[in-house]
Amino acid sequence: MLNEYSFGEIYIRHAIDDSPHSKDFSMHIHEKCEIYFFVSGNIEYLVEGSRYPLNENSLMIMRPAEAHAPRITGSGVYERYAINFPLEL
Repeated sequence: MLNEYSFGEIYIRHAIDDSPHSKDFSMHIHEKCEIYFFVSGNIEYLVEGSRYPLNENSLMIMRPAEAHAPRITGSGVYERYAINFPLEL
């Protein structure tokens, strides 16, 4: 399930993957800042070569052009929210 919303330069998405696989999530960057809210799942987050194990309700903030990706570490539903916005905000 994926819900996406745009409000001018602010982009919000909510996603749920019932059977996530790491191969489905590649390292990527954004031109905007990202606030990432991890709801549930078994993942660690990779940001610029560093690994961050996440617990439910973890929050991360990434700068523009920081390479990042989730890495699935076990089974379970993967749910998260992300908000992208310009650095100026």
